[in-house]
Amino acid sequence: MVLLITWICRTFLILVIFLISTRLRTRKIRRPPSSTSAPEIALEIQRIEKERAFLTSLKIGEVGSEQTPYAERLAALYSYPLKDDTVTQAWLDEMLKRVNVLPEALVLTQAANESAWGTSRFATQANNLFGQWCYKRGCGIVPTHRGTGKPMK
Repeated sequence: MVLLITWICRTFLILVIFLISTRLRTRKIRRPPSSTSAPEIALEIQRIEKERAFLTSLKIGEVGSEQTPYAERLAALYSYPLKDDTVTQAWLDEMLKRVNVLPEALVLTQAANESAWGTSRFATQANNLFGQWCYKRGCGIVPTHRGTGKPMK
């Protein structure tokens, strides 16, 4: 079943990339800044792989005091806290679902989609390719068509 899902995802990505490249050739649309985005994506992939390797190395009931702080940090980062400051099998299973790598092509395709191929105001002024929202005062660009009284940026 996993192999079937993987095959479907890869086939879909190939189709999307083909359609995008065809659109680029026929409509002269600017290519996304993949050469500038790829190093950041590679760094994130390395970080996530390191976190996943740590999680797969954990043995339930044998988690040492030097491993617990890192597990707690990952729990906070992925919004899935430890119960009673203990690593359980249920926690580990859920974390392994959350701590996983996305294919670089998928990340670049999503960045191109959300940033209008790197031409949106958020992409050009704030290097924001993924439509991240900010709710703190002074931390981002205010959307042009933001609703009255809405706090997001």
